[in-house]
Amino acid sequence: MKTLKKAMSVLVSLLMIFTFALPAFADSATASITISNAVQGETYEAYKLLDLESYDASNNLYVYKATADWQEFFQTGEGKNYITVDSQNYAAWKKGVAENETNLKALIDAALVYAETKSVTPTATQTATNTSVTFDNLGLGYYLVNSSVGTLCELKTVNQALTIVDKNEKPDVDKNIVEGTGKVTRNDAQIGDTVNYEVTVHAKKGAKNYVLHDTMSNGLTFNKTSVAIEGLIAGTDYTLVTDGLSDGCTFEIRFTDSYLKNLTDNADIKVTYTATLNENAVVKTAANTNKVVLKYGNNQSTVEKETETYTYRLTVVKTNADETKKLKGAIFKLSTDKDGNYPLKFTEKNGQYVVDPNSTIETITTPDGGTFTIAGLDAKEYYLTETVAPAGYNKLADPIKLVVSEDNVTKDGEVLVNDTLTVKNQSGTLLPGTGGIGTTIFYVIGGLLMAAAAVLLITKKRMNSDK
Repeated sequence: MKTLKKAMSVLVSLLMIFTFALPAFADSATASITISNAVQGETYEAYKLLDLESYDASNNLYVYKATADWQEFFQTGEGKNYITVDSQNYAAWKKGVAENETNLKALIDAALVYAETKSVTPTATQTATNTSVTFDNLGLGYYLVNSSVGTLCELKTVNQALTIVDKNEKPDVDKNIVEGTGKVTRNDAQIGDTVNYEVTVHAKKGAKNYVLHDTMSNGLTFNKTSVAIEGLIAGTDYTLVTDGLSDGCTFEIRFTDSYLKNLTDNADIKVTYTATLNENAVVKTAANTNKVVLKYGNNQSTVEKETETYTYRLTVVKTNADETKKLKGAIFKLSTDKDGNYPLKFTEKNGQYVVDPNSTIETITTPDGGTFTIAGLDAKEYYLTETVAPAGYNKLADPIKLVVSEDNVTKDGEVLVNDTLTVKNQSGTLLPGTGGIGTTIFYVIGGLLMAAAAVLLITKKRMNSDK
């Protein structure tokens, strides 16, 4: 009996020790989570997955129970693959499953999907007004902390004041024009030419709400069917939107959540598309721009990146040899080859001839003022050929070689002032012809000969009669 009493005494003592070591917390026990380096304007959420019933921090002993909102997740959902819940609702990490980053990430991803599909209300929600967010008066437990940026997503046991640092790594974009095997941020083009663009999104792990906004100036026409994203499937991984956009951009590419959640650190997304330089292109003095910006989270934006496409003009003045008179009626062709086999085509717009590959007009006729302008030229060699001269003037014998560059237009190495070419024509002259005196003298001589013949005839008859 004494032995039994002694044993019971020891057991009671142990139970008392255990009770003190693992105290049951009152409902009033609270803690806090502070998020430092928060992103202003972004939303932060804390989900309490498990209640912390008691703990002994010194011996790393913790007792958890699944909260009402998350029991299904751990009992029959994806959560059971990582955390098991027994008949009394006590939770523990599943035996045989490694407690590593890979499995924790998988648990986080599964929990986020569950929260979305089941419309689970976060335990606490705040929008950052500065660089720090604090959730006060939290019940002790195992929390999933997430943000609308997506870079912060952690599982933590909260039993005191806890600080979490938001990495908030910002994604970035690069934008280039592809020309041949090279990449540039500015180029030259002729109206009708295709401009090839490449945008690389430098995504970050935990990416959320990625939307690529692209804005083209009026001189560029977006080719909607040209969009391609390396390794991605349209409609599954992203959606192209070209209509109903309120921010004035030309198009948007919206990446799906299902695609973004599987991104790894420092993943690059390569987007390619094209545009055509059109008749509304700004000529010479300014660029035809294409701007891109990546928005993420609630409404965060990357730095805007821009490319520039330039096009040029040529003015032609038709004059006589001494430039005292401007001539109308001359007809020209402008070609990219000396023989004129590839003449440019034009549409007249606002008093100038604009390059238009879809037109049927290949010639330009000088108007009354003798001056015309060609707009929409690339930086390259061109040949101006006079096919018909003005009435009364000699046609030019050879084409005129012109070199257009971003700085100027040159003829035979000479820079043309204001990109203006003066084309001179020699006039023809009236050749001398025979006058009326030449014919008259023949008539006079003929008359004299006839008169002399008559005199001789009469004289001869008189001589014969005298005999």
